[in-house]
Amino acid sequence: MTSTNNTATQQIDYYSLEKVESESFLALFGESVARIQSIVGEIMNVENDSDDKFVQSMALYHMAVAVFSDDSLSKFLKLLARLPVFSRDFEELLSQKSNLECLNILKKLKFYVNLKIRETLYLLTKLSVAYGDEDGADKLGVMLTKYYAGVNHNMDAASAVGPIDMVDLKFKDAVRQDVLFGTAAAAKRAEYLAEFEELEKVEPHAVYPTSIYRQSDGCTVATKSSHKIEAVMSTTLSSSIRISSHVLGFDNNHLAEIYRPLGRAVIVLDDKLDDATYTLGPVDLDTNRRINDGDEKKSNMGRLTIRQQMERYFYFHGVTCNVLTRSGNEVDKDIESVQQILFELKKLGVMRNEPVLIVGGGVIADIAGFACAL
Repeated sequence: MTSTNNTATQQIDYYSLEKVESESFLALFGESVARIQSIVGEIMNVENDSDDKFVQSMALYHMAVAVFSDDSLSKFLKLLARLPVFSRDFEELLSQKSNLECLNILKKLKFYVNLKIRETLYLLTKLSVAYGDEDGADKLGVMLTKYYAGVNHNMDAASAVGPIDMVDLKFKDAVRQDVLFGTAAAAKRAEYLAEFEELEKVEPHAVYPTSIYRQSDGCTVATKSSHKIEAVMSTTLSSSIRISSHVLGFDNNHLAEIYRPLGRAVIVLDDKLDDATYTLGPVDLDTNRRINDGDEKKSNMGRLTIRQQMERYFYFHGVTCNVLTRSGNEVDKDIESVQQILFELKKLGVMRNEPVLIVGGGVIADIAGFACAL
């Protein structure tokens, strides 16, 4: 927040974002991607065949230390937190490079301070692939799945005791608790702590976001006596839309890549999709794809509801399902239904920035969407 004074008025600007300098940003972007690729290659190739959870968690811990200690990457992340990533200039800069996947990832990485370390590492790994192969970012595959599948989704700032748990802390909590950097990197920790304080002044939304999908701005002008006040406020929303067939097929990574770093998927489901009368249908059990009329019949075929198909999909990708079934009839579109969803989300410890998967028709989308907005 900055304040400007003259003899007649006082002006308060609530955000002081950096301007997008195209050449310098793209140069740092490219340098950072090269560093990510190098770190991922070094860390993941050491034990990439191991199925031991301890080995996998230690690999992520070593990767976290390497990433956040790297001067180029720390400079890149700190700059990204200060950039107007939801602005038209930033969107056009990345769209000119014909890489919308990178744009999608960067808009999330802006909030790295408030993301779990596991999620940030997954996004950085995906970014390193998308930078040179946009389609390849959707095909990170099973090799990385085991490393990035989160397990401690309800980890809070007070419960982490070592490197195994550390990757499921938010970055700001790990730094403040001093569980990420050792004594040899005390200067780097101090650098991040100073950055957190500065961000609270120039871009508080990067540290305390109510949502990582929107950004607010504002300016207030008042007379010296404050008897007259004029204010301008704005909110910019960001959406990412993907159109895909067989979204519950095992080979489709769209949903898995969202929920894998979180370790779970909280789902609000229309009860008709759990009812054999409505949605029981043929599914290829080898691929988890629905078999439509006219499709070639498969030898390993079963009849599943949408809920059963969805649970098989997330199990395949190592993600726990928490399914809340709700009636999607028009008569159920009331505030009581919204309150029931809110109560269950609270019992599950759903974080404000945790994406809830809503599956069903218009009524479910309305009441569950309203509950999530609250």
